Amino acid sequence: MSLDATAPPATRPWAHLLRFSDETYTVDTHDVPTSFGIIQWLIVRREDGAEVRSWDELQRIKNEIAGPERLAVECYPPQDEVVNKENARHLWVLPVGWVFPVLMMPRLRPATGG
Repeated sequence: MSLDATAPPATRPWAHLLRFSDETYTVDTHDVPTSFGIIQWLIVRREDGAEVRSWDELQRIKNEIAGPERLAVECYPPQDEVVNKENARHLWVLPVGWVFPVLMMPRLRPATGG
């Protein structure tokens, strides 16, 4: 399965880049300028209106749109800033070369007993 790209008209103050879609998902992308570079905002919705739940599917979508080497995060804002009006997931693809601090921690490995 592969996402196909189209270019809908701009509806936000930042650049609305592309709309990707396949038989299951529609993804709108925006470039959002920030103090540390451009962040690519992916808004992921299911075509049938159902909830987007699968981490594997979100990872596949991020890889197809931004590339497998790019880092994306999903944010959970303070409660008074929550906007939850549709079944959509929002991924924020960080600028190239930006390292998320948690990923710099050593990976946990199972203890080996002897």
